[in-house]
Amino acid sequence: MPGDIGSLQVEDLKLKNMRNQMQTRHRSEVREIEDRNQTEIARTMENHEEAEAKLKEAYEVQISQEGAQLEERLAHVRERNEARISSEKNQGDQEVAKIKKSNQERIAEYQKAGETQIEAMKQKLQAQTEALHEKEKQEARRNGLNKKGVSG
Repeated sequence: MPGDIGSLQVEDLKLKNMRNQMQTRHRSEVREIEDRNQTEIARTMENHEEAEAKLKEAYEVQISQEGAQLEERLAHVRERNEARISSEKNQGDQEVAKIKKSNQERIAEYQKAGETQIEAMKQKLQAQTEALHEKEKQEARRNGLNKKGVSG
């Protein structure tokens, strides 16, 4: 039995040494794995930050391009609207000129018709005046003859 105890103690020591060696190896492997994980996490974070920066830059470029396109479209819309306004203004000016001309023609016609009526009235008045004057002359002659004939 004493040999058994000694051999058990030796065996126990061997097992303890093996366990310590395994624990040491395990701790070493865990540290290596943790170091690799830290390195991998750091690398992944750097890659993520780079990708995020690239995305932001691409986003800003895209927004800038879209902004430029929108400004260009706005400029085209403004040009078309200005051309349309100019065209409508020209049409309006032409319409106003037509109306003015038509009104001037009507005014000229009314003036001509008025002058014609005035001239006709003048002639009629002149004819009436001459007729009255002639009538007065005839009456004056008659009255003069009557006076001569009555008194003489």
